[in-house]
Amino acid sequence: MSNIVLVTGSSSGIGRATTERFARQGWTVIATMRRAAERAPSFGWPDNVHPVELDVDDPNSLDRAYRLVMGRWGPPDVLVNNAGWPALGPVEELEEERVRGMFETNFFGLLRVVRAFVPAMRERGSGVIVNVSSIGGKLVMPFYAPYQATKHAVEAVTAGLWMELRPYGIRVFSIQPGIIKTDFYGRSMQTSRALEEGDSPYQERFERFLAIQGTGERWGSPPRAVAERIWKAVRRGRRLNRAAGRGARAMLYLRRILPENLFHWLVHMVTRVR
Repeated sequence: MSNIVLVTGSSSGIGRATTERFARQGWTVIATMRRAAERAPSFGWPDNVHPVELDVDDPNSLDRAYRLVMGRWGPPDVLVNNAGWPALGPVEELEEERVRGMFETNFFGLLRVVRAFVPAMRERGSGVIVNVSSIGGKLVMPFYAPYQATKHAVEAVTAGLWMELRPYGIRVFSIQPGIIKTDFYGRSMQTSRALEEGDSPYQERFERFLAIQGTGERWGSPPRAVAERIWKAVRRGRRLNRAAGRGARAMLYLRRILPENLFHWLVHMVTRVR
């Protein structure tokens, strides 16, 4: 029987690259996504990739996916929690429903999936959980704070799982991508309504910030770089945290060695939102 990996958010970016990386190694890949029947046929995936409908925001959707997966394949050997989305904007402005929406997907959705599949993995005495976080789970940038708060929460839960599940033979990892060439600043991104309507006191600064970020994204790493880090973690990883993508390790190193106030001042200057 082939190894089994379940990937959430498989329809694009890091999730799709991870799905394809494991598929090339002959794994059975359960590629979960919203609207799987609509989207998956266009991807041209091989027969060992099995699209499954899953909206991590919806407990009923998770229950259906769980029963399907457990009935057909049993508990996965590897669980990759990748589903997530960003809403950027000033802390003052970003609407509470958008912040709650991000937490619902990025944090509570991950938590639901973990709680669904971990009991069977724990009883079996083996398994791997990979939570796709961000370097933003360890630092803060202007206009990112609500989104990065969700990743700080993911980091805390991942560290807790690492300690709690280690005695049961389950390895746990946090993958922390830096700037990755996905649709982060395109289809996936939301902002505050005031920014969307051009009526924000932060408008000029935010647009300048996005221009800088867009420049950085052009030299960012492709999603396959993160997929490769996930693959290596699963195959032989031991460390809890693994940075992924160009510049990610350097940013986390600076955050670790510099005094907090100095690091924040440098970020403030580099992003030019003063």
